Amino acid sequence: MSEFMEKAARALSDRLRDGIEVRVQINVEDRGSLHIDGSGVRIGEGDADCVISASSETFLLILNGGLDPMNAMMSGDLSVQGDLSAAASLARLL
Repeated sequence: MSEFMEKAARALSDRLRDGIEVRVQINVEDRGSLHIDGSGVRIGEGDADCVISASSETFLLILNGGLDPMNAMMSGDLSVQGDLSAAASLARLL
């Protein structure tokens, strides 16, 4: 496991303390994947309502509050496949 993904998983876990009712997979280009569901955040893939893909630079900007997830999607820096409402549920927490 990369240190990058471990830090990302911890940061997301801190923000999702109240849980989330959807299943989301985040694919970070050249880094790996995170799977988020009602039980928390873990490194790796899993069944998901939607899959979000972004470069590591875009993902870090979103995670650090420097880029709004919806703006990233509209500009093509972030892609979403599957249930857009699931992605929106996660975006509200970021």
